[in-house]
Amino acid sequence: MSFYLRQQQLKEMLLFDDIIELAIEKNTAVQHNSFEATTCKEFRIYFIVEGKFEWQIGEKEFCISSGDIVIVLPGEQFGSRKGFLELGKVCRIFLSPGVDSSFTQGEHFENGSTGNFSVKYIKQILATIKYPVISNANEVGRIFKKIEVEYLAREMFYNHRVCQLAVELLIILARTICRKKQPCASVVFNIDILNQALFKNLAFNWTLNQMATVTGHGTTSFAEKVKQATGFTPLNYLINLRINEALKLLRSTKMKITDIALHTGFYSSQHFAGTFKKFTGYTPSEIRSAAVNLTY
Repeated sequence: MSFYLRQQQLKEMLLFDDIIELAIEKNTAVQHNSFEATTCKEFRIYFIVEGKFEWQIGEKEFCISSGDIVIVLPGEQFGSRKGFLELGKVCRIFLSPGVDSSFTQGEHFENGSTGNFSVKYIKQILATIKYPVISNANEVGRIFKKIEVEYLAREMFYNHRVCQLAVELLIILARTICRKKQPCASVVFNIDILNQALFKNLAFNWTLNQMATVTGHGTTSFAEKVKQATGFTPLNYLINLRINEALKLLRSTKMKITDIALHTGFYSSQHFAGTFKKFTGYTPSEIRSAAVNLTY
């Protein structure tokens, strides 16, 4: 489920004229030329719910996965050198580009001031960051989840509650930045053993417990480590491996589509075609006939 909130759509957001946009988007298909690198005009804050992304921020490329916050400053190049947004779920909030020079970092909160909340102060904190990716920011993710629930349920006073949560989100974000002034090292999980087992028999009807057993971990620990390493749950990761292998076979062999489906673990050509299009945006027949050069 996806939604977009802009100031014109929710009048209560006008109280916070620095908040330009609030959105949660689940990308289920690759759309080429949809996420090319451009210069940002505003502050952008992204939280990764699910997926693994390779994004350009400024002159550098970053590998970003679930639980990460990405902060892009006005004037920075941002996008993907691949030209498209990878599959996954991303939350974002955009703030107007101006920073109020009358605010000095720390003077309002650290000196105990009880003055009105200021988005301008948050933006000044954002402008001081030296590393654009913050890992393991699950507290921020929980606020985004509350916003999503409120907006989709639309119970009484939901619009006021969404705005309250947007402010809470920015406060939690500022606190997170101040606590994590140095970049956090990502937890690396070597899944070569798992990959070798899966590729050896993609047609096998793998269960979570069987995959965990291959790596010598319990199911809970295994699921966490795979999510940290890939951005996907183990079963979704397996589907991605199957789709990726099917893409290679469609482009480089003359195998029948039904044979490719069975070889990569799909129980029928219909099941294969439906899942393949959901994940890539194309049918297997379109890939084969047009020989589209996809990077998945």
